[in-house]
Amino acid sequence: MSTKRLMGFLLLFIFLTSAAARASYTEGVAQKLGRGVGNVIYSPLEIPLRVDHEITSDDYVYGVPKGALKGIVYAVGRLTVGAYEVATFPIPQDQIISNFNQD
Repeated sequence: MSTKRLMGFLLLFIFLTSAAARASYTEGVAQKLGRGVGNVIYSPLEIPLRVDHEITSDDYVYGVPKGALKGIVYAVGRLTVGAYEVATFPIPQDQIISNFNQD
Protein backbone atom coordinates (compact mmCIF):
# COMPACT_ATOMS: atom_id res chain seq x y z
CA MET A 1 0.00 0.00 0.00
CA SER A 2 2.80 2.44 0.79
CA THR A 3 4.40 1.84 -2.62
CA LYS A 4 1.18 2.81 -4.39
CA ARG A 5 0.83 5.89 -2.21
CA LEU A 6 4.45 6.87 -2.91
CA MET A 7 3.92 6.41 -6.65
CA GLY A 8 0.74 8.49 -6.45
CA PHE A 9 2.55 11.34 -4.70
CA LEU A 10 5.39 11.12 -7.20
CA LEU A 11 3.00 11.33 -10.16
CA LEU A 12 1.13 14.22 -8.53
CA PHE A 13 4.42 16.06 -7.95
CA ILE A 14 5.50 15.57 -11.56
CA PHE A 15 2.13 16.74 -12.86
CA LEU A 16 2.08 19.85 -10.68
CA THR A 17 5.64 20.89 -11.49
CA SER A 18 5.09 20.44 -15.21
CA ALA A 19 1.90 22.52 -15.02
CA ALA A 20 3.79 25.28 -13.20
CA ALA A 21 6.53 25.18 -15.84
CA ARG A 22 3.95 25.51 -18.62
CA ALA A 23 2.34 28.51 -16.90
CA SER A 24 5.74 30.13 -16.42
CA TYR A 25 6.64 29.53 -20.06
CA THR A 26 3.34 30.97 -21.28
CA GLU A 27 3.75 34.01 -19.07
CA GLY A 28 7.31 34.63 -20.31
CA VAL A 29 6.27 34.29 -23.93
CA ALA A 30 3.34 36.67 -23.47
CA GLN A 31 5.54 39.24 -21.74
CA LYS A 32 8.14 39.09 -24.51
CA LEU A 33 5.50 39.50 -27.22
CA GLY A 34 3.96 42.43 -25.35
CA ARG A 35 7.35 44.12 -24.89
CA GLY A 36 8.14 43.66 -28.57
CA VAL A 37 4.85 45.09 -29.78
CA GLY A 38 5.18 47.99 -27.33
CA ASN A 39 8.71 48.75 -28.50
CA VAL A 40 7.63 48.74 -32.15
CA ILE A 41 4.60 50.95 -31.53
CA TYR A 42 6.28 53.45 -29.21
CA SER A 43 9.67 53.68 -30.91
CA PRO A 44 8.84 57.02 -32.65
CA LEU A 45 8.32 58.59 -29.21
CA GLU A 46 12.06 58.38 -28.62
CA ILE A 47 12.58 61.42 -30.89
CA PRO A 48 10.59 64.00 -28.87
CA LEU A 49 11.76 62.40 -25.63
CA ARG A 50 15.44 62.83 -26.56
CA VAL A 51 14.82 66.37 -27.84
CA ASP A 52 13.28 67.22 -24.48
CA HIS A 53 16.21 65.68 -22.60
CA GLU A 54 18.74 67.61 -24.69
CA ILE A 55 16.86 70.91 -24.43
CA THR A 56 16.81 70.65 -20.64
CA SER A 57 20.53 69.86 -20.49
CA ASP A 58 21.75 72.12 -23.33
CA ASP A 59 20.69 75.29 -25.09
CA TYR A 60 17.56 75.19 -27.27
CA VAL A 61 19.60 75.85 -30.43
CA TYR A 62 21.91 72.89 -29.82
CA GLY A 63 19.39 70.72 -28.02
CA VAL A 64 16.88 70.33 -30.85
CA PRO A 65 19.17 68.97 -33.59
CA LYS A 66 21.27 66.98 -31.13
CA GLY A 67 18.15 65.52 -29.50
CA ALA A 68 16.55 64.76 -32.86
CA LEU A 69 19.61 62.83 -34.02
CA LYS A 70 19.85 60.97 -30.72
CA GLY A 71 16.13 60.28 -30.87
CA ILE A 72 16.36 58.81 -34.36
CA VAL A 73 19.19 56.51 -33.27
CA TYR A 74 17.29 55.44 -30.13
CA ALA A 75 14.07 54.97 -32.13
CA VAL A 76 15.79 52.73 -34.67
CA GLY A 77 17.33 50.75 -31.82
CA ARG A 78 13.99 50.35 -30.03
CA LEU A 79 12.28 49.40 -33.30
CA THR A 80 14.96 46.80 -34.04
CA VAL A 81 14.77 45.27 -30.57
CA GLY A 82 10.97 45.26 -30.74
CA ALA A 83 10.96 43.52 -34.10
CA TYR A 84 13.47 40.97 -32.76
CA GLU A 85 11.31 40.29 -29.70
CA VAL A 86 8.17 39.88 -31.80
CA ALA A 87 9.94 37.54 -34.22
CA THR A 88 11.44 35.40 -31.45
CA PHE A 89 8.66 35.56 -28.86
CA PRO A 90 8.30 31.75 -28.54
CA ILE A 91 11.77 31.72 -26.94
CA PRO A 92 11.51 33.37 -23.48
CA GLN A 93 14.23 35.90 -22.71
CA ASP A 94 14.88 38.71 -20.24
CA GLN A 95 14.22 42.31 -21.20
CA ILE A 96 16.85 43.69 -23.59
CA ILE A 97 16.32 47.44 -23.25
CA SER A 98 14.81 49.50 -20.44
CA ASN A 99 11.43 51.18 -20.42
CA PHE A 100 11.03 54.86 -21.26
CA ASN A 101 10.70 55.96 -17.63
CA GLN A 102 13.92 54.18 -16.64
CA ASP A 103 16.21 55.97 -19.13
